[in-house]
Amino acid sequence: PDAPIVGKKLIKSTAQQTEEMFWADRKVQLIRNQNRVPFICDAFIGRFELTSGTTFIAGPSGRGKSTASANIIARALEKTDKSVLVIVNEETVGSVLGRVACIRLRMSYNAYHKSHMHESDINKVEQEIVKICGRLTIVPGGNGWNTHSLEDIIRILQNLMDDAQDFSVVIIDYLQAITESENETKEKFQISKDFGKFLIGYAQKSIVPLVIFAQIKSKSNSPEFGERIQNDKTF
Repeated sequence: PDAPIVGKKLIKSTAQQTEEMFWADRKVQLIRNQNRVPFICDAFIGRFELTSGTTFIAGPSGRGKSTASANIIARALEKTDKSVLVIVNEETVGSVLGRVACIRLRMSYNAYHKSHMHESDINKVEQEIVKICGRLTIVPGGNGWNTHSLEDIIRILQNLMDDAQDFSVVIIDYLQAITESENETKEKFQISKDFGKFLIGYAQKSIVPLVIFAQIKSKSNSPEFGERIQNDKTF
């Protein structure tokens, strides 16, 4: 006889929890809508923008991934008043800052990098680097972090949750260099899979767009995009 009463209580309780979850999700969605970031340049307006969740950008080696990353950073700094977090495991801090500064000044990074610039222009680039340092947080390997380690990358992203409102976008450059784990028995493809599983849950909670760059094999290896992703074709 008591079963239907218990059932009603359970249904009522579940309905209340469902409503609470709806309003919590709605609050997060409204914040996410406010945190949309324009993508690279005006050509993408109305077509694509960075939103919460994970944006996956891949290309063959030497085909402009670092330049694309720098353009995304420059655009975010231009269109928002928030900071950008960049996790790098191959690029140096100096190269990231130099690329972004040159984009903002519409100067050639290659010319700056090779010192094929007039000294006054080099000074302009370096002054711009100093200017953006306050809003561009770059986490390289070292300083207590191993940006090749799955667990350290996850810790960085989890720590970001506490200060999420201060950042417009997070960039990881790049996926295939995350090859280490505290579990030394894990193969590279297992590390990649575990990172992918983590991102599914992370994307549901984070209000900050996350951009991940990855390396892919050329089309001659396979016409299928998934097959071309190095380390883990299911990522």
